[in-house]
Amino acid sequence: MSDADVLLILAHSSKPFHARIPDYLRSGIGIPMDVFPYTLAEARSMLSEGMSVVSVALREGVWLLDRARIRQGLMREDEELDCHP
Repeated sequence: MSDADVLLILAHSSKPFHARIPDYLRSGIGIPMDVFPYTLAEARSMLSEGMSVVSVALREGVWLLDRARIRQGLMREDEELDCHP
């Protein structure tokens, strides 16, 4: 059985990454789920460091909701990093 990897981009958080995870885990979904609740600043930092769950999600993931319309900005940043190693 496959699992779902869910990337959440938060505007900000006062909690450390690992302390945020339980806030977003849900039971009863029917498949195992891994949650990655990164702040926008953390997501941008991860993109600049190279291969990351954020980069993979931008390239291969299915976006379910993008209220803040950040996907295009992050994709642009990821593409610019690919062009300038």
